[in-house]
Amino acid sequence: MATILLIGTLDTKGAEFTYARDLIVQRGHRALVMDAGTAGEPAFEPDIPAAQVAQAGGGNLSELRAQADRGAAVETMTRGAAILAAQFYAEGKFEGVFGMGGGGNTVIA
Repeated sequence: MATILLIGTLDTKGAEFTYARDLIVQRGHRALVMDAGTAGEPAFEPDIPAAQVAQAGGGNLSELRAQADRGAAVETMTRGAAILAAQFYAEGKFEGVFGMGGGGNTVIA
């Protein structure tokens, strides 16, 4: 059984990531979900919340939301996702990565 890290913006792509997560689990694998969304609340509870991703990227989720600067948010979340993914991979927590979405999520993943 493999563990697959799903990196996504669960505030805007929640339905799509729910579908992907469910397919992975139905095939006997484990999904480890990282939320990189900053626009609102996630569609479901991720394993790694957006606040943790923002903090790893040197930011604060509440401040990113208040600033409403998409470029700064994507930059912070990209940095945080990369740091956490590298850390979790080194710890043997997953074997593969999956990401999808629009422009922002594609950059982050």
